Amino acid sequence: MYSGISEDMSTALLFGVELPTGATNQSGFDRDTQIGSGTTDLLLGGYRMGQESSWGWYAQVMWQHALNTKNDYRPGDSFDVDLGFHYDKLTNNLVIIPMLQVVASFHGADSGVLSEPDETGYKRFYIAPTIEVNLNPRVQIFTDIRVPFLTYVTGNQLVAPSLLNASVNVTI
Repeated sequence: MYSGISEDMSTALLFGVELPTGATNQSGFDRDTQIGSGTTDLLLGGYRMGQESSWGWYAQVMWQHALNTKNDYRPGDSFDVDLGFHYDKLTNNLVIIPMLQVVASFHGADSGVLSEPDETGYKRFYIAPTIEVNLNPRVQIFTDIRVPFLTYVTGNQLVAPSLLNASVNVTI
């Protein structure tokens, strides 16, 4: 992450590499539903955040692109957009911060051997109520439930009715 774009560090470029971890050959699963893709992926994105009195906001975009193939299989590119708003005055000491996110996720068709391009790819739009709990200055817990309000999949795919996300961030 490079956050030196603006003086207040509210704007950043995000970049990284996702390594080829996770199984790619579990029996009984299509190639696109394996835990791993077997590819090394480039991640590029950015974010901007701001504060207006007791309310804050942020916007983030991220593009993911496979740099190689695994057994002639390449997952489709993905592009995600996340807009969020948070209210900082629920408690006086910022222990609990409620948020609301709107998330758009686009995934292109996979290509190569066993890719089933007519059965992969999607567009999904979610609304996600979120809670951030700051246990102390070094430990935060985030949880959200993403409820789709628009989903379009290519072909015949199973789609989860909602997604529950939880994470713990620890600063060392």
